[in-house]
Amino acid sequence: MAAPSSGLQLPASAAELTPEFLTQALAEHTSGAMVSTVSAVPIGTGQVAETLRLTLSWKTPNAGPAVLIAKVPSTNPISLNAAKTMRNYELEVMFYRDLAATVGVNCPSCFFADHDAATDGFALLLADQNPAVQGDQLGGCSPDEAAAAVNELVGLHAPRWNDSTLEDCDLAWLNRGGLAGAAFAQLVAGLFPEFLQRYEDRLSPELARSVILLGENLTPYLAERPGPRTLTHNDFRLDNLLFGSERVSVVDFQTVSYGYPLADLAYFVGGSLLPEARAEHEQALVEQYHRGLLAQGIEISWTDCWDGYRRYAFEGLLMAVMASLGVERTERGDEMFMVMAERSATHARELESADLI
Repeated sequence: MAAPSSGLQLPASAAELTPEFLTQALAEHTSGAMVSTVSAVPIGTGQVAETLRLTLSWKTPNAGPAVLIAKVPSTNPISLNAAKTMRNYELEVMFYRDLAATVGVNCPSCFFADHDAATDGFALLLADQNPAVQGDQLGGCSPDEAAAAVNELVGLHAPRWNDSTLEDCDLAWLNRGGLAGAAFAQLVAGLFPEFLQRYEDRLSPELARSVILLGENLTPYLAERPGPRTLTHNDFRLDNLLFGSERVSVVDFQTVSYGYPLADLAYFVGGSLLPEARAEHEQALVEQYHRGLLAQGIEISWTDCWDGYRRYAFEGLLMAVMASLGVERTERGDEMFMVMAERSATHARELESADLI
């Protein structure tokens, strides 16, 4: 892992997003124009990093963007430790550096991306997506919004479908660890009893049984990951999608990997629609995804697509267990993780997903 390529001292918090830092970070795009002032307002609901909307003024009027989105490390030690363990900061920086331009997903333009391997410091400066607004993980989305998001999954997945170059040494950062393998399953398995204990008074009997079932079958679920591989998001959900513009904008590439596309699809559909709407519309959404792949020249049968979607319906429950115990605990976070777990467990039961593990 290399030192910061920019040569800049990266901000450890939002307080270090100074005019001096921004002037240097944006110099490539502004011919060295000087930022005079900056004001920052926190946005979003992320718990792993700090995300802010920056309003800039320039010594030379209109020399650079008036508004930017910045991401910098969290100030919470629990979230910082989780981010370092899962390499979230490195992954997102490297996605924008190496891979964003190679896929068709609609994501923000990036003005600056750098990561310090020694300190795990990082900074991203992205184009503001206003007037698009963040989706609501708790409230769910409409079938039309889900369909628009599925189009972006096709755009992310199809260009690098079964692309073995994603395993090349030049992209070694993409393949260090990840949500697969027996060793990782053993590491994660210990979280399931803790999850059951922490949320004992909030778990329905059905949800508790699903948590136990997945915990007991974690090794085959994670170590035997069938199906095609491609560039995957791994946290493709409403809080990371922005609606209201011509296309859905996808953000938070902190868990990107050479992974399993049908896991992305199942995670999104199972967690983003309310259960009744999901049951009514999910086959149409999976068919839309399948048609989108075929239109891009991807060869995958309907049976393989549907069975893969069914198998990976547990992804939301797995994420809820892992993430809830790895980030700063908040009231909104607890509610979100319970919603994710309940919807995913219901999804997996209705699709009889356990039969495919």
